[in-house]
Amino acid sequence: LWVHFFFFFTAHEFISAFSWAGFIHVQPVSITTLHVPVLLGAVLLGKWMGAALGGVFGLLSMWNASYQVFTDIDAVFSLLISGDPLGSIVVSVGTRIVFGFCAGWFFELAKHYEPQWLFVAFVSVAATFVHSVLVLGAIQYFFPWTGITAFHSLVLIGELNGVISLGLSILLVPAFYAFLHSTQVGRDFSYMVT
Repeated sequence: LWVHFFFFFTAHEFISAFSWAGFIHVQPVSITTLHVPVLLGAVLLGKWMGAALGGVFGLLSMWNASYQVFTDIDAVFSLLISGDPLGSIVVSVGTRIVFGFCAGWFFELAKHYEPQWLFVAFVSVAATFVHSVLVLGAIQYFFPWTGITAFHSLVLIGELNGVISLGLSILLVPAFYAFLHSTQVGRDFSYMVT
């Protein structure tokens, strides 16, 4: 049954990646909503599903950056135009796989504490922040000419794109988790996949 959910979340990633909903562009950085299905898959099915969906997220962001560059920073995600294909693979795909794995692992830990919804909300924010640190840290390492550093993750929290990204995480993931545990449909659904 987990395969069905993998394809469901992957389909959501594809739809978002190729529509206005997946990438919102606010200079100097693009905001992506593609991290949300990774978090939803990770909270539902754990770290390996999170890692797999993170890989899908990374591949789609690399593909998108190769034909649609809105900012100078977007170019580093492109295998074709970054000037460092290995760096682009790590920045786009590698960091997102690690993000998904960490999110699933954090969610597994959070489920041991009460109230679970509060810890799930905290992990949603923490995992989104870890995602930012991983991506920006990899950009700093592979593309130092951008001037981007892992420290910018802290700066982004106070900026519009950071607020939107964290807001999506803290609203959607705990709501999804609450649905899974507060309704009979959700409980049946959760039982089937665990």
